[in-house]
Amino acid sequence: MSQISPRISRPRLVPFKTEGQLLFEWWIIVTGVPLLFELLVLWATGKTELFFHLCNQALPGFLFVWPVSIPLLLWLYFGWSSCLERDEMCSLHLLWLVPFFVLPLTMLVWGALFYNPDFYSGNYDQSNLTFLHFTYHSMFLNAILAIAFNYGRNSFVVPFCLLALLLNFFCAFIAGSAVSGEWL
Repeated sequence: MSQISPRISRPRLVPFKTEGQLLFEWWIIVTGVPLLFELLVLWATGKTELFFHLCNQALPGFLFVWPVSIPLLLWLYFGWSSCLERDEMCSLHLLWLVPFFVLPLTMLVWGALFYNPDFYSGNYDQSNLTFLHFTYHSMFLNAILAIAFNYGRNSFVVPFCLLALLLNFFCAFIAGSAVSGEWL
């Protein structure tokens, strides 16, 4: 008679990661790396102070449109809390929201790097504005895709996208004014 030894499973050295842990790691990588690169470029070129000046001009836009932004913030809060109750905030599909953090700051970095000190001269490179237009319009496409791929989380994703598009408008306006030198 042969003796059969039962297999005792040993604990895994690297446990499986949950989807929420993967989402957090991807958010750090996909958001942090471009932002770190942009900050290093600003620091190397000495345009950091101008970048913060452009940020200070873009962010008060929410105060001017408070009849729109306050209801969107309330909708975002209630959508976020309902998605937390249903345990839907750990999906990797939420990575579609990453460009809403990176691209508005990229536009302001672009405005700081290619700042035109000659006001109303018309002397600027049109390709810089073309990049800003492309980035601005790509945010609309990204909002449509984020809403489409996050079915079931739309109570959170839709107000988030609308608020991000509102911020995107102000960042694009300020960056375009900085590049062209044509301020209001």
